[in-house]
Amino acid sequence: MGMVEAWDADQTEANNRISFSLSGSGANNFMIRGSVLGSGQAVGRLSLPLDVSLDYETQASFSLIVSTENADAQGRETTAEVLVTVGDVNDVPPTLDSASLQGIRVAENGSQHGILVNVVAQDRDTMSQVEVQLVNVICTKP
Repeated sequence: MGMVEAWDADQTEANNRISFSLSGSGANNFMIRGSVLGSGQAVGRLSLPLDVSLDYETQASFSLIVSTENADAQGRETTAEVLVTVGDVNDVPPTLDSASLQGIRVAENGSQHGILVNVVAQDRDTMSQVEVQLVNVICTKP
């Protein structure tokens, strides 16, 4: 998903580990794994655990704080803000307003042209106009 690099200019034998941690809104949805790049350099790779999926309609972004710290006695740390934006995908089907489908009447033996009814539909993912097409008409006698 992303990565953060850290380095420590005064790296020594006794002080040679850089650790990463996460905090902020929704930090429990993510994990960060650190690995050594070289002397005094490390990278933290931000990812999602296998059992976590993000939903744009629930939360569109997360503001995380990545902290880096080395193991010295002073416990000095540095932080960086990371904004994770969730991309929206068209995963929610459109809905029809059933009230707009009630009470439709057409005269017998006539040909009525023009609009019979305005069907109301909504697509939460795209907030676009939804097109409704009539594909079949079945007439029944009540």
